[in-house]
Amino acid sequence: VRVSWEQAAEFCKLLSEREGATYRLPTEAEWEYACRAGTTTRYSFGWDKKRLPEFAWCNYTNGRASAVGMLSPNPWGIYDMHGNVFEWVADWYSDTYYGECVERGISEDPQGPGKGRVHVLRGGGWEVDNPDALTCTARFPMPILDRIPFDPDPRTRDLGFRQTVGFRIVREPDVDKGAGQ
Repeated sequence: VRVSWEQAAEFCKLLSEREGATYRLPTEAEWEYACRAGTTTRYSFGWDKKRLPEFAWCNYTNGRASAVGMLSPNPWGIYDMHGNVFEWVADWYSDTYYGECVERGISEDPQGPGKGRVHVLRGGGWEVDNPDALTCTARFPMPILDRIPFDPDPRTRDLGFRQTVGFRIVREPDVDKGAGQ
C-alpha cells in the first residue's frame, strides 16, 4: 500500500529486469476477470451484499488495511478482490469504457484508452461503506496530479487517500523462443 501508479509500474519494470520475465499491472479487463473468477454476479460470491464481511475488509473494518488472506477467497482462491485496498490497473480511465466495448463489439480483453491523465483503481478499500463500490465492476478514476505523496512523518502518514492503494501484478507467459522454427 501507499504507492503511486508510477511506483507500481516501476516495481513491475524492475522485477522484470531482475527475474528475466515480464511483469506488469493487470488491465482493467484482466483485473475484473480475476475478481469475477468465472461468476457473472455483482460480487465473486454472488448477489447478497450482506455476505461482504466474509470476503471484504470494508466499512472501516480494523481502521486500516489488513493482512491479505484473512477472509474468504473468491472461487479461484484469490483473496481481497473486494475491499481492503484499492488496486492500480494499467489502463487510463474512461467514463464510457464499458459502453465503448459494447459499441465496438469487443467482449474479450478490451483495452482502455491509449493515453490520458487519469488512471483506474479497482477493488475498493477498507474505508468504503457503499456495497456498490465493492462490486466486480466498480472502478474509480485517480487523476495523476491529485495523488498525495508519501509522508514519512509518523504523526501524519496515515492521513490521505494513498494509504489505501496497492497493486497486483501479472506475469506474462514465457514465450518459447524455439517455437515455430
